[in-house]
Amino acid sequence: WKFTKAGEFDFSCLIPGHREAGMFGKIVVK
Repeated sequence: WKFTKAGEFDFSCLIPGHREAGMFGKIVVK
């Protein structure tokens, strides 16, 4: 990924059932 501005961004696995199993997080760009 390439970020062009600071901020907090959520992401998750796109495979069915994986987000519900806890495969997600947050990226902090400073």
